[in-house]
Amino acid sequence: RVLLRHGADPNKFASRVFTPLVSSLLGGSVECMKLLIEAGANVHAGGFSGATPLLLACSRRGNIGFVKCLLKAGADPNVPDELGRLPIEIAAVQGGKKLVQLLFPVTRCPPNMVAWSVAGIMSHVNSAAYKERVRKGSCKRKAELKLEGNKAYEIKDYDTAILMYNMALKFDDPNDIDASIYANKSLCWLRLGVGDEALSDAQACIRLWPDWGKGYYRQGEAFRFLQDYASAYAAFVKASELDPQNPKIANALR
Repeated sequence: RVLLRHGADPNKFASRVFTPLVSSLLGGSVECMKLLIEAGANVHAGGFSGATPLLLACSRRGNIGFVKCLLKAGADPNVPDELGRLPIEIAAVQGGKKLVQLLFPVTRCPPNMVAWSVAGIMSHVNSAAYKERVRKGSCKRKAELKLEGNKAYEIKDYDTAILMYNMALKFDDPNDIDASIYANKSLCWLRLGVGDEALSDAQACIRLWPDWGKGYYRQGEAFRFLQDYASAYAAFVKASELDPQNPKIANALR
């Protein structure tokens, strides 16, 4: 309230990802959300990922107060997320029957819905067809975001590259995680001179793909940056054992 009285912008993005309205949701304050809306916060602003505040509110159970607040302020319940899912579908996935009941009267029936009812929606999101559609959409979106991260790296925009890689990881299949994204993030952190983060992502890569030489190579680079030369050497040796033909790894051991 004090900040708004002194001219704070209720629509300013934080790190290009969250608006104050989304932050109020993540912070669990309906009162803060109401104050921001009264001050002119845009209830449709989706942030960098495109997820609107309503979509985010529906992604967690127990957020019925936030959903009511957003709907009252004019949030559109028919705007889908990056995978084409409506707020009502996301609410149903989370098991929020009360949210589904709240959204049902204001949501238009999507073309892929067989039985347009509260029970039908709850059944729909548990169907094999729906899950396969989401899986394919997630794979496609992850690949797109990873490519955007690679492009940002090529022009040395490492902050944006990390943001893209983090967003790509949100769409990773828990049973088939792309550890190379962590390796890419590690390199970006290294270019930014943040050794601890570079090491953390390299180690995440190794945990997921313990037989991939590049993970150990990234770990070695991070250790070397942190001036832990003994650990760096051990990591490079392991990388060489797994990928003996890699010239970068061979050069690191010289």
